[in-house]
Amino acid sequence: MGRKARLRGAFAAGACSLLLAGCADDQQAGLLVSVEGFAGVVAADEPNATVVGRDVLGNNGSAADAAVAMAMTMAVTLPSRVGLGGGGACLVWSDEDGLADALLFPPVRAADGAVPPLLTRAMALLHARYGTLRWEELVAPAENFARFGFITSRAFARDVAAAQSRLAGDPQLAALFQDESGDWIEEGRRLRNPELSSVLGGVRAQGGGHLHRPSFARRYADAAAQAGVAMNPAEIRDARAEFLAPVEIPVGDSLLLLPPPRSSAGVAAGQMWRMLQQANWIDAAPARQARLTAEAGLKALAARRVWIGPDGLPIADPQVLVSGDSVREMVSAPLPPATSSAAPPFAAGFVTGDRRGNAVACSFTLNDLFGRGRLADGLGLVLPAAPVEASNNSVPLAVALIADPETGRLDEAVSASGGEAAFQHLVQVLQRMTEGQAEARAALDAPRLVWQGGRILAEPGIEAAEVTGTFGGVPLLRQSDGGLVNAFSCPMGLRQDDEAACTVATDPRGLGLAERAQ
Repeated sequence: MGRKARLRGAFAAGACSLLLAGCADDQQAGLLVSVEGFAGVVAADEPNATVVGRDVLGNNGSAADAAVAMAMTMAVTLPSRVGLGGGGACLVWSDEDGLADALLFPPVRAADGAVPPLLTRAMALLHARYGTLRWEELVAPAENFARFGFITSRAFARDVAAAQSRLAGDPQLAALFQDESGDWIEEGRRLRNPELSSVLGGVRAQGGGHLHRPSFARRYADAAAQAGVAMNPAEIRDARAEFLAPVEIPVGDSLLLLPPPRSSAGVAAGQMWRMLQQANWIDAAPARQARLTAEAGLKALAARRVWIGPDGLPIADPQVLVSGDSVREMVSAPLPPATSSAAPPFAAGFVTGDRRGNAVACSFTLNDLFGRGRLADGLGLVLPAAPVEASNNSVPLAVALIADPETGRLDEAVSASGGEAAFQHLVQVLQRMTEGQAEARAALDAPRLVWQGGRILAEPGIEAAEVTGTFGGVPLLRQSDGGLVNAFSCPMGLRQDDEAACTVATDPRGLGLAERAQ
């Protein structure tokens, strides 16, 4: 939001406080009041976060307010994939300006080889530009969950069950996620993290830069060292999140908006999208759809080895990489051999939109399930892993928006996890919602095909005969890779009176929650 727009909003709020009788909108942005009727939509991979986001929207918060509160909450309730020590990427749409921002804070190696924390600094940046409610109000739910406890969701309990051997490698981490009898925490059990609540209390009181203050940076580095992770306090202090211009692809009168590098998923998604559009994928027969999906996914995966430089940044303009000419060359090129970046598929995300037409889509990661599998002593923070060497310090964070900058209308928002397959999940869901005009739930229910680890994973319902013929010798498995998608679709735009026109859904393959805020 531009400075003039923010000043206009501040003046209007002040006028309402002085002239209540003359105010037509008693739900002015920034006022903590209950919203009557449609307040927005939210979907996340962890149910506690969805409930927090719904409540923020229902209390007149913006999509950015909900995103901040949800990100902080997931760092407590889904610490297997999201953490104050980790990072991510978000796309933000401002209906007032008809503009989008990409907020990049990927968890990448610093010069000393460790991964500095960026989540709180990024959320503070998001709040400063787009938030309306008080920062303290948005951090408080996460702090309270950590201090007083929260009910373990099935989503988090499943991660604990999958990572028991990893957790057992660190006695402090194991103790945090075990009950009094030494059994691993299960769904429905109350879980507390008092040390993390203390850190969140500092973030609430002192802002998102709390983790980067010299005193805390030294404390964090010392705690990491005790866990066997060398960190330089200066690297923690200097770590920065940043707003960048999204990658843009025309879609009729609208734009497909994607994150730029260092999210490798943005360019890869743009290239795959273009390839499927050029092949008229949505109208193809099911067997041909499967083959086109496999070919486009593989070519986009292989292209990353060419355009990602050794520092994780592109060697060419991302807009050129997703241009029609560049993608036509990719389509005409021979099929590359099966390839893999070996990026772990463990990430989590959400989408949220408010009644004023603003939206945020985010993806977060610790670069592996429970990061390094080590806890920062005395802080309750799970330390992130470093990106895999093959990624060149680029992280596959997959989010997308489709919006019309001329009208300010936001139609769709999607976030996806799944490591190197995340962009493939995202594109197939987007194609079905945008080109196939499917509702969010139907688009998520449809079977998907992705490349993961040099193998083809084709869910039941995919007609894979042409795929098998094209990629003979490549293992084809009938199982999901764990990639999860959250999405909402509003064909008439998010800002409209008939809230039934908006559909919101979380992936049936996961254990998240989607809700409409009323």
